Amino acid sequence: MAAKKILYMLGISLIAFMMAAGVSSGFNSGDVQRIKNLKRCPGCDLAGAYIPNENLSGAELQNANLAGANLSYGTLKEANLASADMTRANLSHISFGEAKLSGATLIGANLTEAKLNGADLTNANLSQANLAGASLTAANLTGANLTGARLTHANLTGADLSGAILTGARLNDARLTEANLTHTNLTGARLEDAIWVDGKRCREGSVGMCKK
Repeated sequence: MAAKKILYMLGISLIAFMMAAGVSSGFNSGDVQRIKNLKRCPGCDLAGAYIPNENLSGAELQNANLAGANLSYGTLKEANLASADMTRANLSHISFGEAKLSGATLIGANLTEAKLNGADLTNANLSQANLAGASLTAANLTGANLTGARLTHANLTGADLSGAILTGARLNDARLTEANLTHTNLTGARLEDAIWVDGKRCREGSVGMCKK
């Protein structure tokens, strides 16, 4: 009887260990090395991966799963991240210059002070993303979803926001000089102290529209 009880307990312990191991891995370590060495891993599972301070310029990561991953302070210039899932990923201080992010999922992602100059973010989902202090000069955000996104102090000079959704977004102190806002949905967006497309500052009480 005691022997059966011991075997039972060992079995339970083994199952618990296997479950814990499965949760803790979360991503394929081989894929992490592959992206570091070859900069090519389209469709890879890198969810929860810790890859900060890496130079991944020109990397091919289209359709990759980077949900919850930490790539902060890295370089992804001209990288292909089209349709990649970066939900709640830490992408702060990353250089995404000229990167392809069309159709990417960036819900709740941390993009504080990221450099997205000239990046292609057409139809990307950036709802609830933190883009405070980010640089998006000449970025293509056509049709992007920025619902509830934080864009305080962001630089959107010359950005194309045509057809974008900025419902409830915070754009306080943002720079929108010469940005394209054709058919942009700004319902409930906070625009106090933002620099408008004509170079004039939006005054207090600017919600949904710039009051000058």
